[in-house]
Amino acid sequence: MARLYAPGPWLFILSCAALSACPLSRLFESTGAPCRSEANCPTGQSCCAGKCSSACESGSAIVASITLSTDYVPGYEFDEVAVVLDGETRVVAANVTAVFFAAAPIGQFLEVVPDSPHVVVVSLRLAGVTVAERTAAFTASADILVPVVLSRDCAQVACDAPSQCLGGRCESAACFERDAAACLAPLCASDAQCPALVDCTTGVCTSGVCLQRRDDALCGPDERCLPGVGCMAREVECAEPADCEDNYLCTRESCERGRCSVTADSANCAGTLCAPGAFDADPVTGCTTQPFLLFACADGVQTIRLDWRCDGFANCADVSDELGCGYALFTCADGTRTIRADWRCDGFINCVDRSDEGGCGYETFACADGAHVTRLAWVCDGSTTCPDFSDEAGCGYALFTCASGLQAIRTEWVCDSFINCADQSDETACGYNVFVCADGLRVTRLEWRCDGSTTCPDRSDELGCGYELFVCADQAYAIRADWRCDGTTNCADASDEAGCP
Repeated sequence: MARLYAPGPWLFILSCAALSACPLSRLFESTGAPCRSEANCPTGQSCCAGKCSSACESGSAIVASITLSTDYVPGYEFDEVAVVLDGETRVVAANVTAVFFAAAPIGQFLEVVPDSPHVVVVSLRLAGVTVAERTAAFTASADILVPVVLSRDCAQVACDAPSQCLGGRCESAACFERDAAACLAPLCASDAQCPALVDCTTGVCTSGVCLQRRDDALCGPDERCLPGVGCMAREVECAEPADCEDNYLCTRESCERGRCSVTADSANCAGTLCAPGAFDADPVTGCTTQPFLLFACADGVQTIRLDWRCDGFANCADVSDELGCGYALFTCADGTRTIRADWRCDGFINCVDRSDEGGCGYETFACADGAHVTRLAWVCDGSTTCPDFSDEAGCGYALFTCASGLQAIRTEWVCDSFINCADQSDETACGYNVFVCADGLRVTRLEWRCDGSTTCPDRSDELGCGYELFVCADQAYAIRADWRCDGTTNCADASDEAGCP
């Protein structure tokens, strides 16, 4: 059965004492007497306390240290790294300030049984969803370093299990199970063999695989380089809560994996609201000057906050706070909540029993956040409808996050002349200026506007250019009318030169 994602190659080090044909040039370079594993040492010696020795004892357990090299961008394309060895898990947060390009330590396991097979699984996750994963096996008789390389060139490759992707190619599982003869040849031996994919990256050969080293300095001051996309708008980033300070006393700031989160806390306002944007908010505290106003429910018993009146959720037991609000009401099947009727079948779960999203005439998919649903038919269709993007996770392709951060699409749809992001950001960082076709769905290069031949399906790129158009017989293109019968074929079907004198 094919895996749903195969985003990057896995390179691993095996103990050469346990492998008769160990291709050291592919695993790592020996550094002489100092060592990181026994493979750095001469035959018959082991790596003990960082030095090669023939007399040291490894004891009843060895240490396995896992490192990661990847050109996926932390904080944007993954926010945590999970490492599992023999059922034991390590998780490393990956915020926007983290660096994982060159052998970053991601897990050390101290009680590994020597001379026994072990399985390592390394996963890159974004909002709890796995976007890249690699599995491998190793055997060692002394402390060992296991470097993992996950590269972008496997993002669109799906290999039939148990094969795995290496450098954009599917490699036999035998290679990952310690059979060196089954491994494919390295794809590169030097950086010169690794071309840059976009203007802000440089190709780097890492353990025989090409990675894209990004350089934000080649982008604008408010931009970040993404290897698969190029320069894009930089999101609000932080290293600590102080970076998120909004200068209001009633708010609580936090830095969560490189992103700022600011929460209004009315408990800091002594009976009034924490609402820095309100017209009567204090410029220092952010608190409003007026206390909470109350609304008396029609039953004469219950009172609620006035700002809960006509908010779409009934808070009065008699539902009187949602009456006369200009919309009909829907009562959830379990009777515990009443909501706006136009929230039914809108993709947002508002009823605890989810009855507002049931019986809508289509099968639904529950988003991973547990708060939203989408149509089942829209799962793995290339464009997210779940706010947490879980409807497009594990679909066999990488995602591009639109500049708004509210939508993600298939990466191969970026710069394909189709507008897929609502903010058009998938077609605005392509290295050229664009003209938006009148249909609002397509774009073309601005330099192709009024060049005599249509590229917009609706022909709007050649309208208002001061000349009439001739529509080719196949209806696929239109050209300048004065190019008809000029001796040069411009229509793909040659109809512009047909029937000419």
